[in-house]
Amino acid sequence: MLLYILVRTTDQQVKDFCCQFDDLEESWDFLRGIHKKGDTFLKAELIHHQDRYGLPLDTLNQGQPVNPFRELRQQWEQWLIPATACKPSGAGSRNYLNQRLIALHQSFIVNIEQTLSQMLFLWDSAHCCLPEGPRKTRLIQQYQTTIDRCSRSLIHHSASIERLVAAKSPQRE
Repeated sequence: MLLYILVRTTDQQVKDFCCQFDDLEESWDFLRGIHKKGDTFLKAELIHHQDRYGLPLDTLNQGQPVNPFRELRQQWEQWLIPATACKPSGAGSRNYLNQRLIALHQSFIVNIEQTLSQMLFLWDSAHCCLPEGPRKTRLIQQYQTTIDRCSRSLIHHSASIERLVAAKSPQRE
């Protein structure tokens, strides 16, 4: 992602520059550093995959002390921790964990089935519509590899659900 910035420096010069970041938190820290120097933001845009997102100048010029991306990540971490931390103890904990794992595998299966459906459509489209040549061969091979991977994942997650269901049901002697 690129960060395009137009600032007015403390000596009233207008400067623009662009820099690349891999992480939103780093880009926010960079912007805060510019503000700490006393520069005023005239324009700030985040450019990601040919899309431009204007950043709020009033927030940048106020020098918000907290990094909103870190705060958001902390909120997510706090939200996710109780889901695993507040499970019942004793015999019920295994049952609770099994139910959570089954739900997780089921959501994986739904996502994999959607991906598989899309890959089958793309494979069929490439097979029927593209002219013969190395591009068509390469695309079909890539689609087939993804289709095979999705099929193996479906088998794996289905087997995992079966094992969890078998472990959940009472053992008869």
